[in-house]
Amino acid sequence: NLTTRIDLSGVQFVTQLANPQLLMGKNTVVSDNIYSDLEKAQFARMQQYIADTTLPRLRQEWRAFYDAKLNGKELKNLTAKLPTTYNTDPRYARMQDICAAMAAGLTVSAQMDMGRTLDTHSNHDVAHPAVLNDYFQGVDFLIQEAERQGIRDRLNIIMLSDFGRTPYYNNNNGKDHWSTGSMLLMGPDFKGNRMIQASDSLVRSVKVNLKTFLPDDKGEYISVEMINRTLRSLTGNDDHNFDQRFVISAPSVPALFTG
Repeated sequence: NLTTRIDLSGVQFVTQLANPQLLMGKNTVVSDNIYSDLEKAQFARMQQYIADTTLPRLRQEWRAFYDAKLNGKELKNLTAKLPTTYNTDPRYARMQDICAAMAAGLTVSAQMDMGRTLDTHSNHDVAHPAVLNDYFQGVDFLIQEAERQGIRDRLNIIMLSDFGRTPYYNNNNGKDHWSTGSMLLMGPDFKGNRMIQASDSLVRSVKVNLKTFLPDDKGEYISVEMINRTLRSLTGNDDHNFDQRFVISAPSVPALFTG
């Protein structure tokens, strides 16, 4: 009951879902006027079912169905934003769908991966550059698509891995899991062209001053918790009731992102 997850693998059927009166092609089952009258009758009947139902669970299901039908009209906003031509790379096509949904006002966030692994336990120096190049080509395409959809000035992009790589090689010329990682952030809410944080000669995190972000033994580590706490504050969600239910015990440091 937090956020509804939508699987974009079925987005090619959005047009059909948004226009159930359409047959294959552009032919309609009935005229738009008749279909509008049918919809009004459907909504009236559902409202009557909700009013007459005494079982709480059944009433909840009817309300959910009613809301789904009511909000289904918003899908037409999405169909107007969907690209007429998709990129042949399915990963890039997903980015097109994401930007379309954002441009239509149907979503505020999306998460995806590029389908390539950075988990280079062997032949690290051979595999990593190719994967990173592929990764950043994808980011470049995403920015171009956001520009085309007119949302680039409102789009924040956060790129990260769940952990870093060791500063040394294993017996397979690979690098294993390491507790210190990194993030790359870009967008209107982030001050760019700078790097924050520091590490020692073994790529271990060191404490920094939270005002200057310079190494300071009396400072604090920049943790995942701190970043998430700050992101909640940045997006105006730090006073939301969900924020109170899922507490993050870390300080919010806006200067991490805003300078």
